[in-house]
Amino acid sequence: MYRPEVEGFLQRAYLALEEKVKEGPLTDKELRTVFEIHIAPRLERLGIADTFERKQLEDFIFSKLNDRSRQLNSQYWGKG
Repeated sequence: MYRPEVEGFLQRAYLALEEKVKEGPLTDKELRTVFEIHIAPRLERLGIADTFERKQLEDFIFSKLNDRSRQLNSQYWGKG
């Protein structure tokens, strides 16, 4: 399920979250937007044909983004 390329995708997305959290607490909507802008196009380029594998990878990425957003919200806004 895990692919080494994903780490680079996540790093770009984390940078976007770090900028966005300065404007206010991060929400699920913002996580989805960051995913659509920074992750989805790159996943598409990987050419994962197996829909089960792709779904697992997307779930893994959302989990990582969610963890990072909770950390950033706590750090900036005292919310988790």
